[in-house]
Amino acid sequence: MERAINIILIIVCLLYTMSAVNYCIYLFRQKDKAWRVAFRSFCAGTLIHVVAVVMQTIHYGNIPVHNMQQTLSTATLAIAVAFIYVTRTFNLKILGVFASVLAAAIMTAVLLIPEAPAQKHDILNRFWLWFHIVLVFLGEAALALACGTGILY
Repeated sequence: MERAINIILIIVCLLYTMSAVNYCIYLFRQKDKAWRVAFRSFCAGTLIHVVAVVMQTIHYGNIPVHNMQQTLSTATLAIAVAFIYVTRTFNLKILGVFASVLAAAIMTAVLLIPEAPAQKHDILNRFWLWFHIVLVFLGEAALALACGTGILY
């Protein structure tokens, strides 16, 4: 199961990187085709990333935040979901330059960090802690996107 999750995370990293390259092309050339390819590859990467996090959740029995690698991966997923929501809601095409580069960089770090053995903690099985962890990651994602919006505009 661990090997399959690592392969999926490599695919996710490649999709986020492809998206970042296309968003940079969109930034300098303003071609809608580059934006469509970038956004679709980002959405595909996010969808596959959701599958990887669900697989980790099933494997460990709770949200995958047991070590740095899992925590960064979950944080990247939160940033990706928040970016897709903001893009669909406000049509901020240029924000993808920041979000995709950030997601690609963090996922590259996830793949390069040596994986520490995940220790199971029974306290992570409580509903309110799950709720808290999800809200913390979504709040950090919103903060990161607000930072990117401030830098770009």
